[in-house]
Amino acid sequence: MNEQRLRRFAVGVGVLLLLEGLALAVGVRLTDPSNPWVSPKNDLLLSLDLLVGAVLCWFGRRSEVGEWPSTLGSILLVAVVVHGFRVWEVVAGRSDAFVTSTPLVAVTLVKLVGVGVVFVAFARYRADRRTAERLARGE
Repeated sequence: MNEQRLRRFAVGVGVLLLLEGLALAVGVRLTDPSNPWVSPKNDLLLSLDLLVGAVLCWFGRRSEVGEWPSTLGSILLVAVVVHGFRVWEVVAGRSDAFVTSTPLVAVTLVKLVGVGVVFVAFARYRADRRTAERLARGE
């Protein structure tokens, strides 16, 4: 994936994370604040979506991929693991699962794949860049 596509894809995934996170945050809290879904665990998972979405949108729009901090890879890896955990909760049949409906399972899987693609593309970009720098130095 070239740099321009990576940046655009990162923004797209970031927007998806932000919109779905905001829809859940506003929708669940406005319709029924006493809903058992509203819990510290789910609030933390929801906050992660909002944070990662904002970070992807920010870096995707504001800077070149080469200027993205290496810690972004760690943040993306955590997001992949968290989305995998959300799917596991559904498969395991947990009563307090973050994902509570079939449409949310589908959206979670799309987000898992999207964040995973950004993570792999970013890691590959960094590795290719390091290789090019070593070759330029004659190593």
